[in-house]
Amino acid sequence: MVIARRLTAAWLADDELKKTKALLKVDIKNAFNSADRSAILRAVLEHFPTLAGYVQCAYGDLTSLYFGETPIDSACGVQQGDPLGPLLFSLVLIVLNDKVKEALKRAGVAIQITLTTARSAATSAL
Repeated sequence: MVIARRLTAAWLADDELKKTKALLKVDIKNAFNSADRSAILRAVLEHFPTLAGYVQCAYGDLTSLYFGETPIDSACGVQQGDPLGPLLFSLVLIVLNDKVKEALKRAGVAIQITLTTARSAATSAL
């Protein structure tokens, strides 16, 4: 969170930069657990169709998690420990990026979006 604040402060302090650039900061706290599984499946079909069978099997239906003896149905997000979890989540970010770009394009805004981590963005901004 501190890095995001530094990045935002650095951008706000640069008057010339603010005249030509906009900053969009997306809070993706707990995002691995909230990604829409149907969006994950669609993105896999589009970008990595050979993985679709695995992803459909792992994420196509509710997953039962257990808290002691109590089952809890999991219907969204990537599963903790899934080695493909980061890839699947990244695909959701790509879809989000494409939707933002398309909406801005329809609004007549010329844009360049760069996906980056807060750490690398803060380092280059300071």
